Amino acid sequence: MQDELAKGKILLDVRNPEEILAGRFPDAIHIPLDNLRAHLDELDKNKEYIVSCHSGLRSYIAERILKQNGFTVANLDGAYSLYSTVRPEELLHD
Repeated sequence: MQDELAKGKILLDVRNPEEILAGRFPDAIHIPLDNLRAHLDELDKNKEYIVSCHSGLRSYIAERILKQNGFTVANLDGAYSLYSTVRPEELLHD
């Protein structure tokens, strides 16, 4: 994922605010899935996105919503749950 972000892709985290308090990806944009449709105008269709949630289901739904609205997007394999297990040093904890 770090290589893709270095190329200019943007990480979009669609977890709920309570989940973000437990830990988050640095520099990710946070828009909960339930609010995504209302905030599409805040995203740039000229950018490429990587979308993540806790386990992958909500990010899959977010990926579909974004693609249906003309965005270039990929779902992060393993989502936050996997990253918190195998790469905890890359995450922020408040």
